[in-house]
Amino acid sequence: MKKVVLFFLLFISLFYISRSHVTNSAQSENFPILINQIMIGQNEGAKNEFIELYNPNNFAINLEGYTLKKKSASGSESNLVSNKAFIGIIGPQSYFLISSPEFGPQIKADLNYSTSNSLSKNNTVILYNNNKEIADKLGYGEALDFYSQPAML
Repeated sequence: MKKVVLFFLLFISLFYISRSHVTNSAQSENFPILINQIMIGQNEGAKNEFIELYNPNNFAINLEGYTLKKKSASGSESNLVSNKAFIGIIGPQSYFLISSPEFGPQIKADLNYSTSNSLSKNNTVILYNNNKEIADKLGYGEALDFYSQPAML
């Protein structure tokens, strides 16, 4: 009888351990960083622009090795932030603000992009992860590259 009870307890323990492993792995699923918001130059300043990223995960992500590019209507891509210059950690369920150097100090941006680049009303912004895969992209205004439709300005 003791052997049957021990077997039964062992079986139940293994069942609960395997269930908790499935639950924990589902909770730790890694979602991509998202392009949450974009603001292009305003009347107050052509370089008053930013790109806001969002981490939907319950853990921080090191952005080292990521790349942020803009794609023009003609299809040419250029770096806003290269993978060598992309530094920072985005906290769990938090935002990371990337801006032009002129606007960055005013809005306390986490990172500034190149002074030679700016956003326009027909760009697509593409975020590549550290494996050089597209994590997210957002075409807006008159952009020709977007997921389902361009975002409104």
